[in-house]
Amino acid sequence: MNRLTVGRHRSGQPFWRIIAIVLVLVAGHTHASSTNFPQPNYSPCARNATTACLLNGRFRVQANWQSAPGGSGGPTSVMYFAGGRAETDNAAVLYFQSPNFFEIGATLYDGCLYGASNTWVFISGLTDWSWAMTISDTLHGTYRQYYNPYSNVTQTTTDYYAFSCN
Repeated sequence: MNRLTVGRHRSGQPFWRIIAIVLVLVAGHTHASSTNFPQPNYSPCARNATTACLLNGRFRVQANWQSAPGGSGGPTSVMYFAGGRAETDNAAVLYFQSPNFFEIGATLYDGCLYGASNTWVFISGLTDWSWAMTISDTLHGTYRQYYNPYSNVTQTTTDYYAFSCN
């Protein structure tokens, strides 16, 4: 009978157990624990102070923030620069408490224009506060949610499989 030989970590634990523990820890950071996600909304997108409408209004972008576990928080707002809304058809810049501070930005690209079969999502930011973003596809009734836990500097998120083109 053939047996799979499993190496051991310097702790003496088999590598498969170390990998399983790491997967559990990583999976635990994919859920918002202190910041609530905005609810998906599939009605036609309407721009307002807390909602960006991207790619001809097909996608609704909304986010909530929280300063610390149990701390203050609320919906993000779309920024204004030089009197103009910081939103294009592809991107929006959001702030938390002060319109003087860029906090997070979201960019969507129609990958179908480049031969791909999905709409791509890119999110980045300049904060270590907790935030939770919901992007709703008002055409297909689907959504994606992205999260940054409190005290972690926001890392750029790239999602090349976020939404189907058709």
